[in-house]
Amino acid sequence: MSQKRFTVTYNINGGNEKTVNIWVDTLYTMDMEHMIKVELNESLESKIGIDKINLIKF
Repeated sequence: MSQKRFTVTYNINGGNEKTVNIWVDTLYTMDMEHMIKVELNESLESKIGIDKINLIKF
C-alpha cells in the first residue's frame, strides 16, 4: 500500500478552520481531494459526510 501524509486545513459547513495531519492511500487515486475528504471523514469522531467538509489547503 502506498500512502502519503498530508497536512490538511479544513472547515465543516463554513465553521472554524482546523488543521490536522492524515495519511491517505495514494496508489490507485486520481482525485486526491476526494480521498483526503474520505480519510478526514473517517478520522472524525462523528462521521459527518464528505459533502460537508471544505478543504482549504493540503
